[in-house]
Amino acid sequence: MSAPDSGIPAWQRLLERPRRLHRLATSGLWLAAIVIGGDAYLRAAPGGASDDVRILTYLFDSFAWIITILAACAEAFLAAHSATRPRAGGRPHFQIVFVLGLMIAVTLAAASSILGNASPEEIGLIGRLVKAGLAALLPLVVGVALTAGLAIAWSIWIAPRLEAYLEARLRELERQQ
Repeated sequence: MSAPDSGIPAWQRLLERPRRLHRLATSGLWLAAIVIGGDAYLRAAPGGASDDVRILTYLFDSFAWIITILAACAEAFLAAHSATRPRAGGRPHFQIVFVLGLMIAVTLAAASSILGNASPEEIGLIGRLVKAGLAALLPLVVGVALTAGLAIAWSIWIAPRLEAYLEARLRELERQQ
């Protein structure tokens, strides 16, 4: 492990500690879910939210989706290094997680859009809570599906090309010496 004062950037030291990176990514996904769910609840208020509040909720939602993407990239980095071996059929381990995650995400998005068209007075408090719950689940499911998709991309396309490039570069450096 690197010492904190050894001149190595903090993000690089974080990559050396997979548990800490996993905790950080998981916390990011939960934070994104809470923010997006809370924003959906605020926007579904009877009479609607004021324009300023609505704009702020969309801004917070965009930050939450950025956190979701970054967390999925961190989780995919860890997942791709821990389970990249293909199954007996040749497909990677994360393929079923990716496909099911996409199907669940599409289902949640469809349900959210159906509830989004209903008026807040019509759906009531329970409808607002359901709408917020569906919105909160969406970044979690998308994060998991994106993690699986990026891990598949790493194990099938990126890692073999990177290894070939590094081996060729190493051979070139050995020839120069």
